Amino acid sequence: MTSVAVASPGSPRLELAGGCATIALADPDAHNRITPTHLAVLHEYLDRVEADKSLHLLVFCGSGDRSFCSGYDASLLYAGLDARWEALLERIEALPLPTLCAMNGNAYGGGLDLALCCDLRIGVSDLRIAMLTARLGVVLYAAGMRRIVRMLGAAVAKRLLLTAMPLQGEELLRSGFLTEAVQRGALDEAVKRYASAIEACSADSIVTTKQFLNKPVWSDEDVANLQGAHERSIASTANSGRLSRWNDKP
Repeated sequence: MTSVAVASPGSPRLELAGGCATIALADPDAHNRITPTHLAVLHEYLDRVEADKSLHLLVFCGSGDRSFCSGYDASLLYAGLDARWEALLERIEALPLPTLCAMNGNAYGGGLDLALCCDLRIGVSDLRIAMLTARLGVVLYAAGMRRIVRMLGAAVAKRLLLTAMPLQGEELLRSGFLTEAVQRGALDEAVKRYASAIEACSADSIVTTKQFLNKPVWSDEDVANLQGAHERSIASTANSGRLSRWNDKP
């Protein structure tokens, strides 16, 4: 069964189908820019996604074929600080549900950061990303800079943030920004392939694993908690038949 929610023309859309939720940015004429009016809509969609226990994946995508997302409305940068965008990204990054960014086109500024908040990123082969803060005379907010350094490394972060030069082609795979690059006509099929693979996995295992993967540093307590989670998972699946498939080919 498919369920579609649309707040207003140009606002992001939510589609629920087959255990997968898709949030589509829907203003291609503005490069799928996100505005303050979209923030409440996106939080409402995330509320619905988190409440639906039948879901195994959340996908973010853009409309059109030029851009995935150009980020938060840049004109607001000069109108004063607005932490609501940062709060939305922090929420997306912390979602227990696995997230996948299907990048149909370029990503700039906050659009790049939105993609980094997702666990997996599949993009078209001619994709370009750029962080234009230095060109605008702006210092990137702390959480965004932390994500870029943690996910891509200091060398790539310095190129993006100190030069505003784009990253493209094989650089996106080498840097770890993209999980996979595909031809334009193959993007939807690649998303379905990842969705099927995740659906075949244990949801409890994924939620726990993601919780620890997202920690930048593990304390001794974290290591003990992870070991405890490992031991509990072994005990709970010992009689389920899942462990008998350990040697199966993927």
